[in-house]
Amino acid sequence: MRELLLEIWTSVRRNKLRTFLTGFSVAWGIFMLVILLGSGNGLKNGVTSNFGNYATNSIDLYGGRTSKPYMGYQKGRRIRLWNSDLEILAREFPEVDEVAANSWFDNHTATYGNEYTKVWLRGSLPKIEQIEGVEIAALATEQEDGASAKFSLRSVAPYNVARDVAQPLGGGGHERAAGITIHRPLAEAVDVVLSRVREIV
Repeated sequence: MRELLLEIWTSVRRNKLRTFLTGFSVAWGIFMLVILLGSGNGLKNGVTSNFGNYATNSIDLYGGRTSKPYMGYQKGRRIRLWNSDLEILAREFPEVDEVAANSWFDNHTATYGNEYTKVWLRGSLPKIEQIEGVEIAALATEQEDGASAKFSLRSVAPYNVARDVAQPLGGGGHERAAGITIHRPLAEAVDVVLSRVREIV
């Protein structure tokens, strides 16, 4: 054993550059492995955190388009889902706890006076908040004078929107439902309410 260690030491001394490069390569490989593992775990934790409150046993259904002609209709026809489909789902699948719907309004132009912008809107039934894990929701309505906006607030436990959001801004209501009027233009009023919500979430 002593002779083997002595031979190794002699070889290391005679080939210093090769020894350094070998050691550096091993160290660099270990370093990169640690970086990759850390990045992978960080990405996994980030995605898990983003979906942390989303119902883990939920599914999304979309109409899509037909792939075959049927009864005179051409293939590629868009399948639309209606409110009556919600009733059918609830009736045919009684083991499902909640059924709700979204309606998307995207890539349209909204105008107000001489101003316009592209908008993407989503209309949701109240149960969507529960299914998607929404903790605080706000509906903003601009008043006719254009100088104020009303907000309707909803929340789930443990958030108290009346005490933590509405009352500090001059509004009121109940623990899970509150209202407030902000005497500022809509865009500024939204910023005020959002900044208050961010302080408690």
